[in-house]
Amino acid sequence: MGRIKKFSNFRIPPPSDPDHKIVMAALGLQAEMDIGNRLKLREVNERLPYFALSRAEGGSGFPIAWTLRHFFVEYLDRLIKIGPFSSHFIQYHSKFSYVF
Repeated sequence: MGRIKKFSNFRIPPPSDPDHKIVMAALGLQAEMDIGNRLKLREVNERLPYFALSRAEGGSGFPIAWTLRHFFVEYLDRLIKIGPFSSHFIQYHSKFSYVF
């Protein structure tokens, strides 16, 4: 089974689900105990400001670069303020995917 197929089978339940708190607590505990995960998270947190700056200020000057840059900013803003479980994000349904 491919990585994407495995990932599509794993879904964090939305906050309205009774199991949400249990799953999130288990994932948090697992992440805290994994040293490799903690090191990777530290590296991402160190690089994130530079990544965001390069997306905001960089680009070729073409209209598509401007469009993609603003899409990226809006997407991150929605993700941070509303969360991935809101109706503003397209939900992935495996019944509509192609099996290769």
